[in-house]
This record gives sequence, C-alpha cells and structure tokens, in this order.
Amino acid sequence: YWLWEKQQLLATTHIEGPGDGLCQVSFSPQDNAQVCITGNGIFKLFKYSEGTLKATILQKGELQNYLCHAWVSAERVVCGTDTGRLMILENGEMRWETSVEYKIPPRELEEDTTKEPGSLTSFSAFDSSDISCDLVSDDNGSQDTLPRICAVAAYSKGFACSSSPGVVLLFEKSEEKDVYRETQEIWIPRDFCSSEPDQSDREDIICICFSPSEETMIVSTTKKQLYMFTMPSTEIVKEKLAHFIHLHFPLHSDAITGLDSCIRKPIVATCSLDRSVRIWNYKTNTLELYKQYQEEAYTVSLHPTGLFCLVGFSDKLRLISLLYEDMHVFKEFAVRSCKECAFSNGGHLFAAVNGNVIHIYSTTTFENTNNLKGHSGKIRAVKWSADDAKLVSCDAHGAVYEWNLSSGKRESECVLRSCNYSSIALSPFPKIIFAVGSDQTLKEISESSILHEVPAFDVVYTAVAVSHSGHMLFIGTSLGTIRTMRYPLPLPTEFNEYQAHAGPVTKV
Repeated sequence: YWLWEKQQLLATTHIEGPGDGLCQVSFSPQDNAQVCITGNGIFKLFKYSEGTLKATILQKGELQNYLCHAWVSAERVVCGTDTGRLMILENGEMRWETSVEYKIPPRELEEDTTKEPGSLTSFSAFDSSDISCDLVSDDNGSQDTLPRICAVAAYSKGFACSSSPGVVLLFEKSEEKDVYRETQEIWIPRDFCSSEPDQSDREDIICICFSPSEETMIVSTTKKQLYMFTMPSTEIVKEKLAHFIHLHFPLHSDAITGLDSCIRKPIVATCSLDRSVRIWNYKTNTLELYKQYQEEAYTVSLHPTGLFCLVGFSDKLRLISLLYEDMHVFKEFAVRSCKECAFSNGGHLFAAVNGNVIHIYSTTTFENTNNLKGHSGKIRAVKWSADDAKLVSCDAHGAVYEWNLSSGKRESECVLRSCNYSSIALSPFPKIIFAVGSDQTLKEISESSILHEVPAFDVVYTAVAVSHSGHMLFIGTSLGTIRTMRYPLPLPTEFNEYQAHAGPVTKV
C-alpha cells in the first residue's frame, strides 16, 4: 500500500491461498482506504488504518478461482471465474450469480463481397471504419470450451465482462432486486488484412475500461490491439449484436524487427514477427498501408521515392510496390532469412545480407553486381555513405568494415572480438562511424581506430542513429529508453534519457 506521490510504502500484508497467487488488487471507488484482493481461492477485503492493512471481510462459502473483479457499488464487488461464473458479493455474501456460456461469433452475410481475405486496407486518421465488421463462426473451434471471465469493468448501469475470445457482454440492472440481465454482445471485427481472417477476431480481451462520461468503452487484447465502442445513449438504438472498431488503427502484435524512413516522403515502414508490413505517415499520424503475409518479416527498407520497399522474409527477399491501396510483390530474390537490407541514398542500388555476405543488386536491372565477403560473424547492420560510394557493416564477432563499392574491397576495418555489435550509424562528417553492441559502450570510430568510448552505465546500447546535422545522436537501450547525446561527444558523459518502450529498442 503506497503513497505514490511521496514514493512512500505505507503498509504490506502477506496473502496465502490454496491456488497459485493473486490476480487483481483494487481500491473501492468510494473509499481509497478499502482494498479488494482476488485470486485463485482468494477473496478478501482489507482496510488501511494506522499503518497496517487489516482484513475486514472474507468470502463465505465455496471459494473459486477468481480471474478478475470490479466494484459495482461502495459495498458490492462483481467477480469472474475461470469457469464462466459471475458473482456479486456484498460483505463476503453472495447476492447474485449466473453462468455465462462460451460464445461463438455469429455468422452474418458479408456486406462487402468484393473484399478478399488477405487484401489490404488503408486507414484514415482516427477512423478505422474501413475495417470490415463481418464475422463468421470458427468452424475449427471447440464449441464446448469452458468460458473464462478474463476481464470485467463496472459502469453506472451495470458492468461489462469478457467470457470468450473476441466478445464483451454488457449486463444491466433489471427491475428485479439484485438481478442483472445480459443486454448486448460486442464483437471484435475480423481483420481482412490478416493471413487468417477467419481467426483474426478470436483475440482474448484482457482489460476493459470506460471513459469518465461512460460514452466510450475501450478494450485491450492479447494481440496488443486497442478497440473502442461508443455506448448507446438510449435503449431504442441498442442492438443485441454490435462491433468494436480500432481505437486508431491496427498495431503490431509482435516484436518489430525492421524500421526505415523515406528520404522524399513523410513515411516510415515497419515489419514484425507478426508477419505484417506497415506504412505509416508521421505527418498525419496515420497508418497508410498494411498487409500480413505467410512468412515472418525480418527487415524492411524504403526506396528514396517512397514507391517501393524491400522486405526480407524467412524464405525470400521481396521487392514490393506501394500502390494507392495495395502492396504488390513484383520481384523476388533468392536470399533466405535476410535480416538486413538497405537501399542506397540514390535508390539505384540495394544491399541485402545473407549470413556473413552482403549482396549488392541493381534496382533497375535486378542484377547481382557485387558480393562483399570477409565477415566471420553474422552481419547485424549495413549503412550507405552519403555519396553511395562506400558501405559500412558490423557483425556479431566485433568487426566493423568499410567497403569500396567500385572495387568490392575493404578500405578500413576495426575489430574488437569482445563486442557483439548490434547497430552502426554514419556521421555526415567524413570518416566518422558510431557503433553500439554488447559491451555497454558507444564507440566513435575513424580510419580503423576507436577514437572515443562512452560508457552506458550498466545498460546495453541496442541501436544508434545520427541527426542530419551530425550534432546529435539518438541511442536505444535494452531498457526501452532513448538517450540523446551531443556531438562532439561530451566528456564526462552527458545525455538526456526518455522512456519510450517497455522492452528493448530494436531499431532507431
């Protein structure tokens, strides 16, 4: 029990139960000194007083595996169990109970017969109505699966809960005393950009919340998506079946493995282990294009014109045309598990990494014009010089090489076997390279020598980028933070740090 404004711990208590731990702790909305704690075989109410948490109420009767709970009034708590039971408890006594059935998505006539599974959708700002809301039943799913109440939230008319993948049920108070009735089912829409659209709406909902005005309900899912639903203002407009829409647009559901920005357009491309490629507009803050493929995507590079992108998949390297409402593969290259690729600044060449070899291709003829060999470890990053005459690469065995594209030979090298490099960046100033890796330092390299090493202070630097002016560095860390440093590098080390992500920064 914390006083968070002063970062002060006020009280602690130890909870023991027959199950495997606690699931949820919450304050009473009317009394912040009263706390409800639920879990497997646990339902307890505590009161904070004089520096201690005192148990005031225990549940009477058979204990359940409570997965979630919510306060519906100052004295009453609704709880959901792993067997689909909903219970309202007041002072530990049962006031109301019901069992919810496992829900199967309703089969509806598809309104848009022209949209094929796997097709691509564009999204406008703050509007995801382009997403089809048609739903079909999961023919492969087990209809006798036990429901699990994984999330519940209260509002003035009753409460909402999720009992099955992809659906939220609304319960409202009836005219009978202590009785709630189910009034509405709200379903997650199918995603026709998914490689498996029939399964795309079967996401487990893990959190439900209402806006203070109760006009909007927001849910989050196990696939890291956010959906919204506008609550009906009157009973007249309420339908038994309704559908969520994306809060903004679909987000990546797995680690982002590739990131690139376009030179001539305000767009950024990302790819992910969720097998999708997405094109974002950072001026309008919108998702312009999005498509999911059958294979995992490891790396992406945007052509300077913004009309094409390279994507390295587990089976091939693909050159994709970015059309108005489609992403069309028009050339494939036999480069398996390509983890790094990059267009030259002029766009006439591109580099693709296969293990410890860098393949150079012509963008106009698609010919393999050069193969740069010499790395002993897997290549982690490649960067083109401003004039495209040189290429710099780093690998997992501590080597940083500078290549001459005319001769295909190495011009300089800096090898530090104790460091597993993860990222490099080129300064606009001549012959300055920045590299980061496993040894927790930022290195400034010039002409085969390390000029400066800046310590990271017990954090691993994972990615690095340089501003166009060359006077600012942006460094990602294993803690999900972004550090900014001035160049020339200050001694002693000075930087600003911003918490950006909950996991390691993979690309900058």
